[in-house]
Amino acid sequence: MKKYFKLIILSSFVLLMLSICQAFASEPEISYPQDGSKIYIADEIRVTAPDGAELSFVLDGKPLAKTCEHTQALPEYLSYGKHRIEVSYIEGKSVYTASSEFQYLKSYQAQSKSWDFTTLTSGESGFGAYGIQRGNGKDDTYQVVEGPGGTGDKALALISTGTETSNPWVRFTPQKAFGSGVFTLEFDLKLNDRYDSVSVEDYVLWYPYGNASANPANTWDHYIVKGGYYYGTDIPAPTDWVHITMVIDYENGTFLLKEDDKIIIDSDEIDNGDYGMSSSILGFTLTRTRSENHTNTPGFAIDNLSYSQELRYGDSDKLSYVKDGAQSDSVGEVIPCDSEAVIFHLNQAFKTESINNGNVFLRDSYGNKLSGTASADSSGKIISFVPDKALSGSESYEFVLGPKLQLSDGVALGREWIQRFETTAAILDTTADISIDSKKVIAAEQLRGGGDISVSVTATAVKSEIDATYVLALRCDNKLIAMTASEITAVAGTGTDFVMKLESVPALPPEGEIELILMNCKNFADDTAIDSFLVLH
Repeated sequence: MKKYFKLIILSSFVLLMLSICQAFASEPEISYPQDGSKIYIADEIRVTAPDGAELSFVLDGKPLAKTCEHTQALPEYLSYGKHRIEVSYIEGKSVYTASSEFQYLKSYQAQSKSWDFTTLTSGESGFGAYGIQRGNGKDDTYQVVEGPGGTGDKALALISTGTETSNPWVRFTPQKAFGSGVFTLEFDLKLNDRYDSVSVEDYVLWYPYGNASANPANTWDHYIVKGGYYYGTDIPAPTDWVHITMVIDYENGTFLLKEDDKIIIDSDEIDNGDYGMSSSILGFTLTRTRSENHTNTPGFAIDNLSYSQELRYGDSDKLSYVKDGAQSDSVGEVIPCDSEAVIFHLNQAFKTESINNGNVFLRDSYGNKLSGTASADSSGKIISFVPDKALSGSESYEFVLGPKLQLSDGVALGREWIQRFETTAAILDTTADISIDSKKVIAAEQLRGGGDISVSVTATAVKSEIDATYVLALRCDNKLIAMTASEITAVAGTGTDFVMKLESVPALPPEGEIELILMNCKNFADDTAIDSFLVLH
């Protein structure tokens, strides 16, 4: 059966400049997701571009939308893994583009808890009902005061009234110990005096008596407010009710502090830790420290306190393969077409009992699921797939982890996790660059005005010299516009270079799908690989 590779440029999804749009000459910019970023919420693409320019959005080589809006929703069921976005628009025969490669990774809320103090009463029984520990210093008092909601709203105040150094504190305990993922702590805060100090500290275990080598009680201590300012800044501390948000990213070691919607601290490291963050934290403590400027000032009040722990699963795009019975080192996104197995290396473990042919498989560019056998090593981090039939050369494949595949803690992925890869050519490898009137072509609309189309081709035999015939054809709305052919001898190694031209092509109709097709007319056993619009991006 005759096989060929089609370079299809779809005009209905590529950049069109409407008659009402003005001419612009600046490249668009993708502000989200940024190139090289990792995201855990896949909501929309955000772009900076000239007003009025009609933008074409392409996701993973497939048209997504065409719009003059500068935002575009991502697909609801976007797979986990690496993705590529291209955004572009046309001015005449010139195209202006931007691209971004990002990773969409899984996260989920592992635990959360909140206290609103609505039914809080004074005394030990009141605190016991909320499951809150508190200090019992001689001069420490804890009062129920009016909360940020006004009359009827209750809040908890921490006050030190005596002259003896005493720092009242309250401690809240999560459902289970944590030390990974992203920890978010939120609460409403009211200082009675801006020069009072408020700190947050995590704790592991108190020193067992006589065991100086045990973990210290406080492994991390961070002031929120000290000396009249947010700690480490020149931003004055307020005395009105404000909402405080702390975000501690254990994986990346970052710290974020916000007052209402205003960022106070955005640090690339968790600072002020004598011992560093613990790997097994039992809880957090809020402490009122006696002001350096005042000795008997009331402390602070808190309300609507909550925490959550979000677990995030690390990225991985490492593949290897088995060929002639030997496993390769980790490779990128191209593997030999005669590989006997493809191996996906992950940073997190999966339940080995959930790894089977239904949950792990390969899929070709036509959406066909390949038959074969899936397996994993004992760690659950290295997953292999052995196809029943040889992989095709010059083909695009997806290594798919299915939505029912379970992580080591029993949580299902919930959606596919895909790692894309290409296979090497089996017989003849072909690359092509397209231009019209000496301008590089990457969008169909560049061809609509007509002109001289030129395709520079390099054909390389994989094993030995071979004769080949190439046909270049331009079609619009399923009608042949122009065609030419070249007979060449492809050699191994350096390859054979030649140019194919469609000269004086007339202007194409304003509507209809444009197709530029480069095909190899030989009856080879495998498809020809074309470095075309579809993969130049």
